[in-house]
Amino acid sequence: MATSRRDRADSYTKRAHKEGYPARSVYKLEELQQSFNLIKSGDTVLDVGAAPGSWTLYTHNELIKGKGTIIAVDLNPLSLNPVPVTVTSYVGDAFGKEMRNTLISHGPYDVIISDAAPMTMGNRSVDTSRSENLAEQVIYLAKDHLKVHGNLVVKIFQGGGQVEMLKLMRTLFVKVKPFKPKACRDDSFEIYLVGMDKLETESTPCES
Repeated sequence: MATSRRDRADSYTKRAHKEGYPARSVYKLEELQQSFNLIKSGDTVLDVGAAPGSWTLYTHNELIKGKGTIIAVDLNPLSLNPVPVTVTSYVGDAFGKEMRNTLISHGPYDVIISDAAPMTMGNRSVDTSRSENLAEQVIYLAKDHLKVHGNLVVKIFQGGGQVEMLKLMRTLFVKVKPFKPKACRDDSFEIYLVGMDKLETESTPCES
């Protein structure tokens, strides 16, 4: 059987393995951080959809500098051994009542990051709709449990309501930007929505 381009390890995948990260997605967060300076040393960070753990590990290694806390949650366990000392990980649904209350107990957060994606069906309409629902839940989590002046990054599939999600985020943040890292695969239709400097109130217009 022929091997597809997506099945072959590209330079990002090879680099991730060499540098000890479980997935190439680490370099998407690296680009986001370089562009927006989202996470600072000492921050309390919530990583939603954290498994296998590349974003969590990069945040620990490079961003909070051992002086902050990372709360990582996913339906699957992290593929990190050992789990860094700054990390508290949970297996479960971040939006289920019990887990949501647990996450709230660790907040409020300086930053919420999410590389979460829904289980895809191969149907673009269904997949983008599920992605929209997932992104919206992360945004509402940030609305309620992100500190004033805090930052958010959330993934959404293009065509999955990103225009409406950006409108929602502009009621919550001083600055909102869509961003597609170079580390995304060429055929990927994912994009990241970045909210910076959470507003104290939801009524102040913000910069696009």
